[in-house]
Amino acid sequence: MVWARKRKIQLTQHGGLDPQEAEALRVDPSIVLDLSQNLAPLPPPPSVRRALASCDYVTYPEPSYRRLRAALAQRHNVGEDWVLPGNGASELIFLLCQALIDPGDRIAIFCPTFGEYERAARACRARVFKIVASLEKELRWDLGQALDRLRQIRPRLLFLCCPNNPTGVYLGREEVMCLVSALPNTILALDEAFIDFVEEAWDSSELVRDGHILAIRSLTKAFSVAGIRLGYLLGRPELLSIVRAHQPPWSVNAFAEAVGIACAEAEEHLSHVRRITAEAKRALAGGLRALGMRVVEGAANFLLVEVADASSFRRRLLKRGVCVRDCTSFGLPQYVRVAVPHPQHVERVLEAFAASWNDQLGGAHE
Repeated sequence: MVWARKRKIQLTQHGGLDPQEAEALRVDPSIVLDLSQNLAPLPPPPSVRRALASCDYVTYPEPSYRRLRAALAQRHNVGEDWVLPGNGASELIFLLCQALIDPGDRIAIFCPTFGEYERAARACRARVFKIVASLEKELRWDLGQALDRLRQIRPRLLFLCCPNNPTGVYLGREEVMCLVSALPNTILALDEAFIDFVEEAWDSSELVRDGHILAIRSLTKAFSVAGIRLGYLLGRPELLSIVRAHQPPWSVNAFAEAVGIACAEAEEHLSHVRRITAEAKRALAGGLRALGMRVVEGAANFLLVEVADASSFRRRLLKRGVCVRDCTSFGLPQYVRVAVPHPQHVERVLEAFAASWNDQLGGAHE
């Protein structure tokens, strides 16, 4: 059969509570605290809820998303044609690969990281090379060694998640500039899905102007609207026009467009999110370390916690009403990733971790 000749591409595992799994463990899904999705610990601002309630969903969205692009362009102080909205950052990752690489092209990825980069590249029959972080260096990359390797690879496209998922590693402007300068024929896809959680983040839009960087942004994480599916690219118009040619019509629905316009004008809400997240993150990281656990604390709104056996530890936590992300699919089978909860839930999470950790230690000595 014709379809049998197509190469099978392995699906990427993502966070999110599976209600059937919870019920199988005799846990009521409605009471589970889901910290596997890396969402902000606050609900969307009232302006977002008003935008949803008043949305005109009878007619098709405006094909070029002019109002949304204008709002996002104003947020970043760029022209409207420097912005391309999409159906979440994931769609934009796939569009980048479809638009910018040919079969056999070399793609490099800083790992461990978001699995959709590799999946999108392999779907386009690219050759994938990984720059792997060191466990001994708190899962940071040795940039000197990375540059030597990248000069050998000479990739067409380089994916860098910054802050990185799941490690939270955040490279500074000078470090990113070093990568760009060393690879003049490479396009850097800079995934900034978690940048809104970073205190005093540097502005990538300045680097986007030189044409070597396409910044990938998400509005669903910091505004807690993951079900809406909305992201956007920042880049030079001539690059974005190539990407847009591969995008299906009406990729951004009317609800997402309305929410995006509201989010673009809600910077005060993000300041509140950062303040609450930082407060809870300090308490959670300190509490986990007090239990004797190794914690990798990056710049984003999540922590990476070493638990020996991530799969079994995650199940133990879920039985106690807390869902985290098993990082085995990232190549880190001894770690779980936990999104920072609201400060009022930190103690609940610490109690679940303490009980699950004691159970796991006890099981190891049986």
